[in-house]
Amino acid sequence: LDIAGNRGQVSSTNWQYDTSIATPTLTLNQGALFANAATVSVSVSNDTEASGWMIGTMTGKPDKDDSRWLTDSPTGFGLGTLEGTRTVYLWTKDAVGNISATATASIFCDRTIATPTLSLGGTFTTSLLVTIQIGTDTDVVSWLLSEGQPTPPLSNDSRWSASKPSVFSLSSGSGVKNVYLWVRDIAGNMSYCRESIAIDADPPIIILSQPASGGFGTQNIQVKYSLSEDIATATLSF
Repeated sequence: LDIAGNRGQVSSTNWQYDTSIATPTLTLNQGALFANAATVSVSVSNDTEASGWMIGTMTGKPDKDDSRWLTDSPTGFGLGTLEGTRTVYLWTKDAVGNISATATASIFCDRTIATPTLSLGGTFTTSLLVTIQIGTDTDVVSWLLSEGQPTPPLSNDSRWSASKPSVFSLSSGSGVKNVYLWVRDIAGNMSYCRESIAIDADPPIIILSQPASGGFGTQNIQVKYSLSEDIATATLSF
């Protein structure tokens, strides 16, 4: 009502008082505790109100005008080249500038594994089943032994064993056998070594050239012979 008695029109508006945003949840590498890649997958939830996302290894709540805010929810994050535990922080902000509390997730970066050692018990054997010794495998959780695996096996190969082997069965047939030992740690890193052993299951053959078959003599008998292979010791008796 003004001084002249005119009655004004009534108007109204609806508005929302918004001073907060929900705290998001952050998952790295699908929840795995270890990673052997420089970049891991990222999953963010409880962020339906968000219009901006910030992820990194820095601490401290960011400003709403920080240039590092993303306009889309992140799907991956680079952990760097160093090994060890990495803690990643995530914030979200809504359209009016409210910034969430911090979401955190940690993961252990492990990209190396030591080269194992393998002993087959010698350079020769007469048995297909050999006793083996494996070393330098402190961090190993899976072992794979094979004569025909010079390239990295698949992670789901059924030949991986969770128990450290102590014997290995060689393929049949005489000759040199190349045995490959692959090892894998909990992060999925692989390493290998190769050792060789020769199977000699055939006894040596003595080839007698003198005296001739059916021959005879009245004096000292000269004996000449050759062997089918090198031998360690020999005894000649009549």
